[in-house]
Amino acid sequence: MYLDPEKFITRAEALDQLRARWNPAPPEREADLCEAGGRVLARDVVSKNTLPVCRASMMDGVAVSYETLMQATGGHFPWTGALPYALADTGDDFDDAYDTILATEEVARHADGSVTIAPEEPVRQGQYIKPRGSTVRAGQPLLKKNTRLLPVHLALLGTAGVSKAPVYEKPAVAYIPTGNELAPLGARPARGQNIESNSVMVRAMLYKWGAEARCYPIIRDDSSEMEQVLLDACANADIVLLNGGSSMGSEDYAGRLLEKHAEWFQHGIRCIPGIPIALALVKGKPVVNLPGPTLAAYYAMDWCVKALVFHMLGQEVPQRRTRDVVLEKKVQKPAHLELYVRLRVREEGGRSLAEVLGPAGGFVDLLTGCNALFVAPAGRETFEAGETVRAELLTDFDA
Repeated sequence: MYLDPEKFITRAEALDQLRARWNPAPPEREADLCEAGGRVLARDVVSKNTLPVCRASMMDGVAVSYETLMQATGGHFPWTGALPYALADTGDDFDDAYDTILATEEVARHADGSVTIAPEEPVRQGQYIKPRGSTVRAGQPLLKKNTRLLPVHLALLGTAGVSKAPVYEKPAVAYIPTGNELAPLGARPARGQNIESNSVMVRAMLYKWGAEARCYPIIRDDSSEMEQVLLDACANADIVLLNGGSSMGSEDYAGRLLEKHAEWFQHGIRCIPGIPIALALVKGKPVVNLPGPTLAAYYAMDWCVKALVFHMLGQEVPQRRTRDVVLEKKVQKPAHLELYVRLRVREEGGRSLAEVLGPAGGFVDLLTGCNALFVAPAGRETFEAGETVRAELLTDFDA
């Protein structure tokens, strides 16, 4: 298959064109709170409960009648004597005869039933009492549609009496590894073979973004078998990923199959690694032909597939924190292309210094030593050593 550089487009253009043609409506379901974390609400949610039901103590303490307390003590403390009271721990209701809470450490209870009261501050009527409905009220709006549920949201919903959350189904993403040279995980590779390890990376990335991975077994470089699997995946998944076969080799069938079945097709992106990535709409489903090399596949997942998952869930793509860093080595690339550059950033002398990582340092260090990315923009060929650039900071979860 011939790749025409004149037809290459930018990452942003590719996403805009694909999303403009694909507006999915993910199905909804009621999810138990214990499995709803990280899911996205499909509808607004309101409270079913009113809490406190009556009123409650804000702290561990003793409930008293303010009027009775003032009559007995004249407002002079410390004071010891007999006084009606009730114990009221944090969140407890208590007898309606009492309207004021004294902190536990301010009251000493004696064996004869008397108490010593020694408040540090003047006692105010109604102090340390939560009014009815001050936590939540029945019918009170809690969370808006398209909110991604955080752990604190789950506690809020539980408090409010919502035991099941209306959420979107997780986008189902089919992953199809292709290539005669691939051996499965755990195999001892023979000469000319590579281990199919991208699937575990892809599965982990999709899980983090809130999607469900459906991984197919390795598909050999056979156009009819690949076609059958592609059409099956398009019928049963929301997004389809083909890994490998995107370039111009004699057995690179994936791009040709996508072009054959596509309602919309784009082959070639102005970004390296990953120039030969192909994107298509097949049977109304987005299909992304990821390049085979691990990092090229990672970058395509990072800028393209992530955006599709969040688009389906009605979410903005989360942005990484950025920092100005000083390059310790020159970065050079074709002017018309973007370039993903892996960096190892360290703090020294009040500056963030960025070591540029490359293949010469070895595959292991290239993957594990990186803590930041610099996407060198199109329009320039050279970024000099000592130049300050803006880098995206990676965490343990997205490195």
